Amino acid sequence: QAAAMQKGLDFLIAHTDQRRPSDWDIDNVWGQIYGLNTLAHALNHRRFADSPYRGKLKEAAEQLVAGMAHMQSPRGGWGYYADQDANWRPEWATSFTTAAGLLALIEAKEAGIAVDDKVFKVAVRAVEMCRLPNGAVSYDVSPYPRHFYLESIDQVKGSLGRIQVANFALRRAAAQIDDAALTNGLDLFFQHHKFLDAARNKPIPHEAYYANAAYFYLFGHHYAACVIEQLPQEQRLPYAEKLWR
Repeated sequence: QAAAMQKGLDFLIAHTDQRRPSDWDIDNVWGQIYGLNTLAHALNHRRFADSPYRGKLKEAAEQLVAGMAHMQSPRGGWGYYADQDANWRPEWATSFTTAAGLLALIEAKEAGIAVDDKVFKVAVRAVEMCRLPNGAVSYDVSPYPRHFYLESIDQVKGSLGRIQVANFALRRAAAQIDDAALTNGLDLFFQHHKFLDAARNKPIPHEAYYANAAYFYLFGHHYAACVIEQLPQEQRLPYAEKLWR
């Protein structure tokens, strides 16, 4: 296991120059976000507290932080699509990519990596803007939700995979997310879970009810687990049992 972990970290360190492709699909953003998240976890682990390898981890993490700042949209978030004719900085961003990016920046800060305060604050603001009054989280980082028709992706049943990561990121960012907001998001997740079930094996993104996509499923469950860990000890077990099922 240690050898496999070391091999993975070596790979990340060697590939921190995550450049934007010239096409519309700019998935380098995901590499920056989860690469930084992984390196920050390593820096925060006792295994590397006094290791000479720590310098390489830190340098690589700093490069990924710089890359994220370079790709941050004018609205403060991150997205993974761009117009082919757009400038190097994409305008579009999603709530869930932005929330995952915010979590990576939080981990980096805790590992002692410098993060520009403006980059951080506007990312927090972007995620906050996506939270809707009914508990849903909009798909896009936008001052208003998409066309809010009955089966819109921005309805609660279409945002089950996004609610958890947004609440978790804002909680970790010390924003105004109390235990009641966390449990409300989890209650919605389990109450309407059948819409994630319906999407789980669909090969075409967003073809299920409320435009749910298969990739929402594991993404949503991972961050639901993270939210449960944020609750007081006595509140965790009932939600954990539902998540196990």
